[in-house]
Amino acid sequence: MEAKTKLWQQVRKSSAEIPHSKSARTVPLRLAPCPNEGAILSACTTCGGGDGHHVRACEIHGKCSRLPTSDPTLKVCRSCDDHPARKPAVTTVVLPRWKDRFKWVSTTQLIQDSVALAGMVPSNASGIVGVPRSGMLPASVIATHLHLPLLTVEPSGLRMISPGSRGGSLRQGTGPLFVVDDTVYAGSAMQRARSVLRNHPCLYAAVYVRPEALSAVDFAARELPSPHLLEWNMLNNGPVAGYAAASAGGIYGRGVATDLDGILCHDEESGGRPGTPYLPARQHVLPLIVTGRKESTRAGTEAWLAAQGIRFERLEMFPDAAPFTWREAAIHKAHHYGNSACGFYVESCPEQARIIFEQTGKPVICPIINTVFYGEE
Repeated sequence: MEAKTKLWQQVRKSSAEIPHSKSARTVPLRLAPCPNEGAILSACTTCGGGDGHHVRACEIHGKCSRLPTSDPTLKVCRSCDDHPARKPAVTTVVLPRWKDRFKWVSTTQLIQDSVALAGMVPSNASGIVGVPRSGMLPASVIATHLHLPLLTVEPSGLRMISPGSRGGSLRQGTGPLFVVDDTVYAGSAMQRARSVLRNHPCLYAAVYVRPEALSAVDFAARELPSPHLLEWNMLNNGPVAGYAAASAGGIYGRGVATDLDGILCHDEESGGRPGTPYLPARQHVLPLIVTGRKESTRAGTEAWLAAQGIRFERLEMFPDAAPFTWREAAIHKAHHYGNSACGFYVESCPEQARIIFEQTGKPVICPIINTVFYGEE
């Protein structure tokens, strides 16, 4: 490290000796050590020679640009993230946009589209960086598929994730880091990552990107217009409690109402052991839970919700005296959802979801069939 520092100081000193003016076109290529590689560049790798050019070093990042230039005003590498010439004119989108106005995106779909995005990683990439926390899902998938190092970005910089028993054979690339998030809505999280990683050569990607924010990344698996209805974070995101960006157009209303069995906890159809957590809402207070469970089970139900850290404003249960059928349960849910200010309801049963939509005219999400009932059917 000390030798590399001295080498770089020599580069800065020798570079200062070269006159940066129009006459610089007559200056032959100066042999300069590259702090990236720790090697001597005897010729420009872009033009293949040194006639009329010399290798400039980035005064911000201390990295060799490896581009021919005699421009005395160039203060930033043309190949680094902070130079406008580096940004591609068009973001590469791998897969077609869904036609649905509202699209429920399952965790399974996220994994599938992450594999598609992995095809955009350069063959010489030095690692995959996940933007915490949801970005670690696609980052882990991509790193595992391509057998590359997995890292995460923290306020203090990069942190390597232990590669496990197969880490010794990981591909050690010399190219850019591939930074990935699950979604980009406005681009603020990606901008924070760029700030932390400004001294590293990087490409930026997300599995799903709102069309208005495409310029925030170099690669995207799909464009995903607002609202983002995502299985892995919808019930632990601001809109569930009505905290949505103005760009969402008020579609969430006061938040998201939800069923209980098959949504907050597993039932016989959702894929897990009945009664265990499925999509527990733990970050925000749910405005409304409407369940087909009988009122007589309220104490046990509230105890389970409390044990899971699920808070709520209202819990509407099925009356004990009313005859129970799945249709009557749907009407019960539609009544409370329809009279609420919530913009979405999440229902576990496809048949009930359709009835709730028909009764209320308001959007109903049914995760088990990856469907949102809305508008004209």
